[in-house]
Amino acid sequence: MRFLPGIYVFPGGRVERTDSGIELAHGLPAHVQQKLTNGAPRLSLQRAQALAAAAIRETAEETGLFLGVRGEWKRRRIPPSWSAFAGESVVPDLSGLALIARAVTPTGLPRRYDTRFFAADAASVAARGELPAGPDAELDDLRWLTREETDELDLLPITRVILEELFRRIEAGISRDLPVPFFRFRAGRMRRDEI
Repeated sequence: MRFLPGIYVFPGGRVERTDSGIELAHGLPAHVQQKLTNGAPRLSLQRAQALAAAAIRETAEETGLFLGVRGEWKRRRIPPSWSAFAGESVVPDLSGLALIARAVTPTGLPRRYDTRFFAADAASVAARGELPAGPDAELDDLRWLTREETDELDLLPITRVILEELFRRIEAGISRDLPVPFFRFRAGRMRRDEI
């Protein structure tokens, strides 16, 4: 890829219109919902759930891992971007997601992001599709890694920071209601606040 070739990244992408109001097995845990809706800018519950749903959809698209519960969709009309979930008989489930961090990239970059990072226990994977492969695939190396193995990867500095937050969260109990770090840049320096 032209953007960040050879760099290890988290799966992710943009929220699509169809992520809002998508059929869900369960919504966000109350503490995750609260952290998303009470932040700045304030988000509606619908937007907060769309962010989490987009994370689940993008994870499936890029890795073949479908987070949710086994079951049939109740709706007859399923948006094309969610048809793979229906094909796998998986209804997305937000209840197993933990909010790990939020980060906004510095000004002046060619691509900027205001990103929320979610994590889920591997038990939340209801189906494993095929890893998208070939010249059009966004990822070309997908594997489970130990904490020590991540030290050897070519990562962006913010990715390494988020991984450390994830490791701390796992040690403290990933589903616990803990402060969520918010990383942003002021005067060229990264600042860490809490949500």
